[in-house]
Amino acid sequence: MLQDVKKHKVAYSLLAILATVFLGLIYTFRSTPYILMLVTFSFGLLYFVWGVVHHLIEHNLSGRIMLEYGLVTALGLIIMSTLLL
Repeated sequence: MLQDVKKHKVAYSLLAILATVFLGLIYTFRSTPYILMLVTFSFGLLYFVWGVVHHLIEHNLSGRIMLEYGLVTALGLIIMSTLLL
C-alpha cells in the first residue's frame, strides 16, 4: 500500500485533499443533518469516481474493483446516514 501511495503521489494527494475538505464541511455543517447527508453523498460519489479513474489510468479497472468501490461508498453512506438522521 505504501509503495502504491509513493508511486501515485498526485492521485492520493487529491484524495487526501477531498477527504480534508469533507471533514471541514462536516464540521461546518454539523448542526444541519440534510446538508451533511448531501456533503456525504457528494464525497462518496467523488470517492467512487476517483477510484474508477485511478484504475482506468492504471489500466486495471475491472467489475470487481468497481464493485469494491461501490460497496465501500454504500457502507460509508449507510454509516453516516445512521449517525446523522
